Amino acid sequence: FSLDPAALAIAVAAGAALYVTPAGSGNRDGSSGDHALEGKSLAVAINEMLEPGDRLLIGSGTYRDVQATISAGGSAGKPKSIVGVDRGEGLPVFAADWSIDTPSRGRTALRIAEGVSHVRFEHLRLRGYVMGVQAGGAKMPRKELIFEDVDLEHVRHAFYLSDCDDLRLSDCDVRRYSKHAFRFEQGCDRVSVQRCTADCSEGDVAWEEKTELLPFGFNVNNGGAANTSITFEDCLAANNLMPLQKSRYKNGDGFVVEGNARDVKFVRCRAIRNQDGGFDLKVADVQLTGCVALGNSRAYRIWSTGTLT
Repeated sequence: FSLDPAALAIAVAAGAALYVTPAGSGNRDGSSGDHALEGKSLAVAINEMLEPGDRLLIGSGTYRDVQATISAGGSAGKPKSIVGVDRGEGLPVFAADWSIDTPSRGRTALRIAEGVSHVRFEHLRLRGYVMGVQAGGAKMPRKELIFEDVDLEHVRHAFYLSDCDDLRLSDCDVRRYSKHAFRFEQGCDRVSVQRCTADCSEGDVAWEEKTELLPFGFNVNNGGAANTSITFEDCLAANNLMPLQKSRYKNGDGFVVEGNARDVKFVRCRAIRNQDGGFDLKVADVQLTGCVALGNSRAYRIWSTGTLT
């Protein structure tokens, strides 16, 4: 591993660093790049070895069948950071064997337990999971989870999140999914989604014949407690199609917001080539500024009230 001086200064200020590679190296205690933990130690490293403010630096390579439950977070002002590092062979890839031919079967890569807060995920690649990142319904909300440049492909659901407050996703790209890319199920408050992409098929008609019913790019759901104060900025939802649906009304949307959400904004977002609605918005007082919808069956579906500028 090598860090430039500016990055090294940030790392020192942030706290200690642990190192991981797929096979590990040296004495495998994680103390340096020459003594890296092996990949199967990811969950132990995050939950038991990292202290608030520390960073887990995950080196290049493929980490097969990763399934990690994160049960211990950081603290306010001292997040735990899980960071992918390109050591010359690209960013690290968590890979499993999910297939669109059996979409409901497979592994979940990262589960975030109830109440886990102040964790950053940066520069990671995930491929071949039934669910990439899952935060289930919780009585104790999670706070200040950050996903930056976390890309997923060949998944059923990429992000499936409930009860996450002060949540931020930026520069996360999802492609080739069978169901949903970004799903905010319930109880997510003060959410910022910036420069994220959901491209269901990348225009591949063979993939579109295998997607499941109701493929959505970004879905603010009506799963229980309302999702509130959500802003989508510079996001793209494209190619959410399932042409072989047997019902007369064929669904598949770019952006979906269900009725009990509140305070939802879209800024410079694009919905391109989706089966039904580019923007299918059932929430009251939705705001859209500088948005574009092209090649959808319906461009903007405003079910209640809204302002389009």
